Amino acid sequence: MIVLTTSRNPAPGIRSFTRDLSHILSATVLTRGKTNLRGLDAAVRELNAEKLILVSRGPSGPGRLEFKKLHRGHLTSVPPTILLSTVRLRREYNVHGRFKVDSVTCQDSEDLMLKRFTIALSEFLNIPLAEEARGSKASLHVAKTPSHRIFVTVMDHDGKREVGPSFIIHHLIWETER
Repeated sequence: MIVLTTSRNPAPGIRSFTRDLSHILSATVLTRGKTNLRGLDAAVRELNAEKLILVSRGPSGPGRLEFKKLHRGHLTSVPPTILLSTVRLRREYNVHGRFKVDSVTCQDSEDLMLKRFTIALSEFLNIPLAEEARGSKASLHVAKTPSHRIFVTVMDHDGKREVGPSFIIHHLIWETER
């Protein structure tokens, strides 16, 4: 199971983005409050979860996604850390109904950075890679923008329209803290 939480004192946009992610990933949202990282270790263990996604604040809304995994009772970072450029919430798509992601798709499997990121995302989220979204409930689709930034969005079961949420990545950090 995956737990989602925010940085301390999150803005409304961060809470909305976290809630959107929880719906598509069937994850549990943990209200952090003043809990420090050690307290998060205990909270994740109490929920019988193994993984945590920490949504942190940026200059104008959600700015960072950090993946963490329980290892010997403590949360350790799992690369990559995602620095966000732009976030578009689910409600901005004007699509009714909820979608649960059951596959990860990649626009260009020849692009090594895109493929590396897609595989890392698939492995952390424990969602299988697929050639295309057809037949799935919804897919987490990874693509490149015309300006060569990585773009992640949720596509409907036909893979023909975005249903949100989505985000554009400013930078990926592949090294973890020691």
